[in-house]
Amino acid sequence: MHRRTWRRAGRHSLHARRWARGASEVADLRLGLGRWLDLPDAASLDLPQLRCIGNLQVLVENHLGVRSFKDGVAVVATRIGPLEIWGQELTVGAVDRDAILVTGRIEGMRYPRG
Repeated sequence: MHRRTWRRAGRHSLHARRWARGASEVADLRLGLGRWLDLPDAASLDLPQLRCIGNLQVLVENHLGVRSFKDGVAVVATRIGPLEIWGQELTVGAVDRDAILVTGRIEGMRYPRG
């Protein structure tokens, strides 16, 4: 099947399934528009993007700010919940509107269940 034809068919069936489940109209609109423009889902839905460089750095994009930072744990607020980053000698290297850089010896990260 041609790629464009598959996309159109998939988009309509996806839309019908989401309406049946009661998903948000705004999220559906963003997802559909993003796919129509060939954007990644993370960009169209404002999902956080994490980039790890070994166990030395984590760059968190699309964040809502630093919630807390103490005892080797940095908590970064995101649209899908808080992101915990823990390790040793952690520092917040750079904070701006688009990204936060956490450096140190990173031992792990997770989205705790709320």
